[in-house]
Amino acid sequence: MLRRASPAAAQGFGLGIIGLSSLLMAVDYLGIVLMPFALVGVFFAGVGIPWMVVATTTTRQRATPARLQGRVGAAMNVALTVPQLASLATGAGLALILDYRLLIVGAGLVMLACAASLFFSRLPEPVDADQTAVTEEA
Repeated sequence: MLRRASPAAAQGFGLGIIGLSSLLMAVDYLGIVLMPFALVGVFFAGVGIPWMVVATTTTRQRATPARLQGRVGAAMNVALTVPQLASLATGAGLALILDYRLLIVGAGLVMLACAASLFFSRLPEPVDADQTAVTEEA
């Protein structure tokens, strides 16, 4: 899909699948038996995560010159894991106050909104760092 669509669309596709899977995992909020839906939701979350990771990593690698790959990779890891840690702490605090299923529904809806924003965005394609370096040298 990365060759046919933009990286943002691939990330939006993956995030949308994860958003739908989290809504599936919260169906017991409606009084429906959870286990079959939870298993399907976990399966689709496992399908959506690689789309996001591959699109993000490919974009970083294409847009970063070879000499900066390690530094940019480390910065990307920090930029992804620190907010994740903060969201875990916030979610744990909110779970003390609110029903966990309500939090899952809220997270799913936010992910679907973000996915739509990414999937339908008109972001420019990342410039290949190696082609930029060759053009600047010439």
